[in-house]
Amino acid sequence: MPPKRSTVRATAAWTDSRSVTSHSTWWAAEPIRSAPAVTEAPKPAASAFVPGDDPVIDRINQVLDEKVRPGLAGDGGGLEIVGYHDHRLMIHYQGACGSCPSSISGTLYAIEHMLREEVDPEIEVVSV
Repeated sequence: MPPKRSTVRATAAWTDSRSVTSHSTWWAAEPIRSAPAVTEAPKPAASAFVPGDDPVIDRINQVLDEKVRPGLAGDGGGLEIVGYHDHRLMIHYQGACGSCPSSISGTLYAIEHMLREEVDPEIEVVSV
């Protein structure tokens, strides 16, 4: 069974000489992003990482704080580190970033590229 679509059906009639004189039916889909705008960046969730425990995580957080999180917060989003093991960094997008198509492509690759240059050339960044 196909999923339900939220649509609006409208019927219009025009009577002036420049327009169609019969009834026309058209369908308008609900906007993709119909959620209200976010005015504040979400607060980061409590992380299992304690500053000072792992110098690699500390450096990753420093790069993220300086170069990534301000930009994400400007668009109503954020990210948190979920885990780091064997050069694999798992992050979770928050707020508007969680539903943004760019977060699974361009933004994710940009973060990985930054961290490869400044922290670890073998790091892999994965969104979970």
